[in-house]
Amino acid sequence: MRVFISFAERDADLAAQLEVALRRNNIEAWSSLDVASGEDWKRLVDHESASADGYIFLLGAGASANPQLQAEWRSLLRNDWESKKPLIPVIHAHGAALRDLPPFLRNRRAIFTTNFDTAIGELRYLIEHPAESLDRTHERQS
Repeated sequence: MRVFISFAERDADLAAQLEVALRRNNIEAWSSLDVASGEDWKRLVDHESASADGYIFLLGAGASANPQLQAEWRSLLRNDWESKKPLIPVIHAHGAALRDLPPFLRNRRAIFTTNFDTAIGELRYLIEHPAESLDRTHERQS
């Protein structure tokens, strides 16, 4: 199982903690933290996101979308045009709120946590069951 983690630069420490928790639980993880200086960021994002089984959108205190993060999101969505891979918002409970979700994630089941190790089971389930990553409650209210 392999996931791609998207996050705002200000949440890099949280993303590193999440990567460690995922890897400790035998889930391969890739994020922009794995890009070495001088590497072609866009090519790597395209390649890594295309090979991922699911996408995690980490939203913490730095959840505001900047141009680079929006470009990353466009690349992820382009690689999953038919929405076959789960899009999973993970909200660090001391950071963002549901209202901070970008529009394309508002119909997804969000995971609220302050401890990534305790969220791994739910993340694994949503990656293995992509249809469950849709928030049916939100769809009915829309």
